[in-house]
Amino acid sequence: MAKTKKKTKPAVPDNALHLKEMSDGSVLVTKGGFFYRHIFVILSFIIPFVLMYTAFAVFSCQPFGNNDKQILVTDLWHQYFPFLVDFQDKLKHGDSLLWSWTMGGGTNYLSLASYYLASPFNLLLVFVPSTVEAVNIFLTFSVAFKIGLAGLFCAFFLRYAFKRCDISITIFSVCFAFSAHFMGYYWCDIWLDTVALTPLVALGFLALMREGKYRVYIIALAVSVFANYYIGLFTCVFMVLCFIGYTIVKWDGWRNFGKRLARISICSVVAVMLTAILILPAFFGLQTTHAADSTFPEIYSINANESGNYPSLEGTVRMVQLTVGNTLAFIEPSTVRGFPNIACGVVPIIFFMVFLASGKIKTKEKLFSVFLLIFFMLSFIIRQLDYMWHGFHFTNMIPYRFSYLFSFVVIVASYKAFTLIKEINLYDLGITWLLTPLFFLITAKITDGEQGLQIENFDIWIKSVIIGVIVMALFTAYVLINNLSKFTIEKLDKNNGGVTEAEIEKQRVTLTKTVKLSKIVLCGLLLSLVIIESGVTAYMGVETTKVTTVNDYPRGGENTENVVNYMKELEAETPELWRAEFTSTQTLCDSSLNRFNGISMFNSMTNEKISRFAENFGLMGWLSGNRYTYAENSPVTDLFLNLKYIISRDGNFNNDEYLSEVYSSGNVKLLKNKSYIPMGFMTSEKLLEYNGEDEEDSYNPFDKQNEFFKLATGVDEDVYTPLDVVSQGHTDYNHFNVNRSAYGKYNFTDVVNDGTALKLKWNFTAPEDGLYFAYVQLRNTQDTTDLQNVTALQNDVNRPGTSSFYIKRPYIMSIGEYKKGDKISLQANPKAGASGNATIYVNKFNKEVFEKGLTIVSQNVMTTTKLTGNEMEGEIYAGKDGLFYTSVPFEDGQTDDDTLIGKLFGSKSEGWTAYVDGEEVEITPIANALVAFKLPKGNHKIKLLYYPKGFKKGALLTFLGLAMFVGYTVFLFLRKRKIKNGTYGKPEKKAVKTEDENVTVKVD
Repeated sequence: MAKTKKKTKPAVPDNALHLKEMSDGSVLVTKGGFFYRHIFVILSFIIPFVLMYTAFAVFSCQPFGNNDKQILVTDLWHQYFPFLVDFQDKLKHGDSLLWSWTMGGGTNYLSLASYYLASPFNLLLVFVPSTVEAVNIFLTFSVAFKIGLAGLFCAFFLRYAFKRCDISITIFSVCFAFSAHFMGYYWCDIWLDTVALTPLVALGFLALMREGKYRVYIIALAVSVFANYYIGLFTCVFMVLCFIGYTIVKWDGWRNFGKRLARISICSVVAVMLTAILILPAFFGLQTTHAADSTFPEIYSINANESGNYPSLEGTVRMVQLTVGNTLAFIEPSTVRGFPNIACGVVPIIFFMVFLASGKIKTKEKLFSVFLLIFFMLSFIIRQLDYMWHGFHFTNMIPYRFSYLFSFVVIVASYKAFTLIKEINLYDLGITWLLTPLFFLITAKITDGEQGLQIENFDIWIKSVIIGVIVMALFTAYVLINNLSKFTIEKLDKNNGGVTEAEIEKQRVTLTKTVKLSKIVLCGLLLSLVIIESGVTAYMGVETTKVTTVNDYPRGGENTENVVNYMKELEAETPELWRAEFTSTQTLCDSSLNRFNGISMFNSMTNEKISRFAENFGLMGWLSGNRYTYAENSPVTDLFLNLKYIISRDGNFNNDEYLSEVYSSGNVKLLKNKSYIPMGFMTSEKLLEYNGEDEEDSYNPFDKQNEFFKLATGVDEDVYTPLDVVSQGHTDYNHFNVNRSAYGKYNFTDVVNDGTALKLKWNFTAPEDGLYFAYVQLRNTQDTTDLQNVTALQNDVNRPGTSSFYIKRPYIMSIGEYKKGDKISLQANPKAGASGNATIYVNKFNKEVFEKGLTIVSQNVMTTTKLTGNEMEGEIYAGKDGLFYTSVPFEDGQTDDDTLIGKLFGSKSEGWTAYVDGEEVEITPIANALVAFKLPKGNHKIKLLYYPKGFKKGALLTFLGLAMFVGYTVFLFLRKRKIKNGTYGKPEKKAVKTEDENVTVKVD
């Protein structure tokens, strides 16, 4: 008889899904493959990523749909994206990251990168094709990816903090990813990494406090600060607040408090040390910016978004109510100005009410959570707190940048309540039903109008109320089912009434399954609501933030690219530093976007002294805006800023005398500066007497260039001759008063204000044939946008070349060549009701004087032999003692900062250092803005070398921090291995040799 094989239970495959049901109906994935074990965490990434990417696709952003839109708006258009294009160029060519010649005439690149480009994600640009379109697609993907990461990291935190891994962590993590901060500020791509990392830093904090595990905290905090030190500052402050809260809630004696304090202090110091190579140069870079002059408000004041500033208790309470109103769902996020972006969905808000009502949550935990939210809210409102949060200065637009912390606290507290949902009794439910209507009543913006009391934000408010009612109904249904089941089971246990144990157990199982099923239904419906709400929120975020067209970005498209490539080919073998610019701007960082060395720059890390010099010199400078930009200017400007080429993207230009066309592609023309001199030439030492004017728009830039030209060349004649107004062609004086207050200064007022179109027109007469320039500033106190376009006329008609000028900031405009006796007119058209002032200067360019000075400074010019990212070398013959002049922006390695950091880390060997014939010489910067130094007569070898201030010692600190981290990690690993082997704490056995060298005895 054949033997039959014993049937065995089939082996469970390694990747099978193993679920463990908890007592409250939640599910833990205990075994299986990676995907299965982390399914809910993965969903927390996939859902936000897909929803956000879908929203971009709906708006046809590259690479979706018609592929004709992009997410570049505001500073993402002007700064972040051009910097990203330039960064890719540097990565692929291995250029220095210490200094960059691409923008601003040269700038501290490490300082710039610390704020704009330090995201580790940006390193992937190495694998992206070097086209604007490809980088644009990468940017769109990265924004959606980082929003997905926010959900992922939040899920990691919730899973660790509450020891759960079910669908509920996905629900609340998605809410964090679509909080209003992400939706309103996703265009600030430079902040997203650090904001998304906040839950991971919080996870590391908890692991450090609970178990003494330090690695996640140190690494997450270091990456968070490294990716963006500015937002990283908020994370550091938040960790301090978390430590205070943890100590209060988990107080267990002074000894343990001391241990935890030492633990977090040491780990935080190590984390910051790891970032020192970037953060220390950024710290010193910030000391040179205009923001460094911001002052603390002396009297109590608040940020009021309604008319009036309410420096009172009543005003503060009113602003609190308005701020709380911003927690509503479907409210348009603030993108540039407005109220704090603190909305994170209706589900977290409802469960925050449960958090407050639950009797299972410690009172001190509730109190501290409420304290945090109130503290954040007051920080939004009270200007003194706002000032301190933002690094002791006030932001230029984009207020309340730390508002994501408010949303995170709400998410964590509400999830805590959700984990205890099985413990909610009818009393807790009743309290929740009282708190929820009260919340919605507070968020209703009730006003007393002509029709009586009404809710101004009714459309938004009622949507949140409807969702709130749905969530409360689902929550209530579950609580009632759960409590009824508990009551029934307790009743069965007390009195079976003759019912058998088997039937009682059967009913108990049925009731338990009913509760679990209701929990599953509740979670499924809540997830569906959250996905729908998040999808709508994503759509509204893109709709509110806006999109732009890809057409003509960069302006001129392929034609501009052809011209730039041709220009680079012409200069392929040129060792010297040459620069180029456009006749008019598109972005404020055009040279970065188009990949060549230029002058224009908009950068929050801009050196204030360079901005001041540029503005004095007739460029579009703006100290508080941290920018200076070039548009077709004068030969004096082009000479002393070493401009070799100027590109006209519309084919128009006005300086025929000193610009000659060398190439064209379509309408785009490449113009070469006939008066170009290579970098580094001899001028008179008197140029050191030149000083800049501190008060913006209070001086005549033609006078400043006259002064600069005389001091540099020694030619005692003005290179500009001013013209005076000979007649005016404004709207009738009885309708529109225009009055002169001083030379070039006017005030204007629309006294009738009947809607009639207005005209401002000043007329001059050309005294001689030649090139003419103008400087125009128009300010309408009623509307700041209507006087940014000025037209130059020749005998009352548009002249050939450029006749219309965009003057958001005033600059020396090249208005073209005129014949003797020509009528030169400048005209603008303000809106009806305009009232303001004007500054109008027109000057004739004196060619003979300029040529005389040009001949003098052209005699002794450096021949460049080496140029790298942070170094320049060359040779020069100085015909006589004088000043070696460069247009390299100056940065000093020394510091007069009295802070501990300034005293410890300021270094003479950093910043720009100059060497003549191998010996270091003192740099005597012109107007404290441009590198120059005295040079005696004779042949000399010149070397300029740059290191960012704080870089060397920052690198040392980073190395020490890394050594401490790795060393301690290795030590713990070895100790753990010894413990595992049972050898830890035992004395090592030593080999001792006896007199007989062939005998070795081991002793303990």
